[in-house]
Amino acid sequence: MTPRFTCGTADLGAADTARCGGKAAAIGELARAGLPVPRGYVVTVAAFVLHLDAADPAGASRRALGSLPADDLAGIAESVAYRRRQGIGEDGLAMGVVVQRMLSPRSAGVMFTRSPVTGDRSVVGIEATWGLGSALVSGEVTPDSFTVSKVTGEITGRRVGVKLRAHSFTPNGPGISATPMPFALRRSACLSDDEARALAETGRQVEDHYGAAQDIEWALLGERPCHRALHADLADRIVLLQSRPETVWAARDRAPIASPQAKASDHVLARFRRAL
Repeated sequence: MTPRFTCGTADLGAADTARCGGKAAAIGELARAGLPVPRGYVVTVAAFVLHLDAADPAGASRRALGSLPADDLAGIAESVAYRRRQGIGEDGLAMGVVVQRMLSPRSAGVMFTRSPVTGDRSVVGIEATWGLGSALVSGEVTPDSFTVSKVTGEITGRRVGVKLRAHSFTPNGPGISATPMPFALRRSACLSDDEARALAETGRQVEDHYGAAQDIEWALLGERPCHRALHADLADRIVLLQSRPETVWAARDRAPIASPQAKASDHVLARFRRAL
């Protein structure tokens, strides 16, 4: 019998999006593919609906929330402000909640299995910082960046950022805390070249599984940067936190190259007009 209100993420896959939410389904899909994800479970959409129906049976709160302007951040949270900006109503919405084992990584970040700058499909772009990746996504650090060839594994681009702060998690403590980085590490790369190559290889495996370019959140366990020659278990220290389709370049790929014209010569004239 399928559990109604909770389910282990390892038991989920892409077909479970409606029952458990997109993030939980994506994590389960990664686990099914044999890729490394933290253990966890999801509180299902059915549990959300049951709670909301009990707490707001007449739908008054949902109607009030749906009437707020998108820029009223004092009145609404931002996963809600997004819905208001997109013109999505509150009726009929539901979500699953993912609960996972909390990690304390040495480094973390994001990677794109095509260049986020040029759209090049032959490379993986990696951004990384010390500690939890929340310091990166919140804009508190200038991350290290690596560009790795999918074909040769060669690192074709490298930039070490200035990482002034690090986010960390203390068990049984106040949650996530931000602390200044030691001076010696602020301008030091938080990944070795071999670690960047191992991350790129993992990203390529995720892309192969989905058959499309991916935007991946990752974490790297261990105390210090290491090299494959010294640590045979390098790939085992990589953990994937989320993967979603890359959207920026995918949308450009779908866009028409040129608008329809009545005659073939009109395309040439239009191009000249743009150049003037």
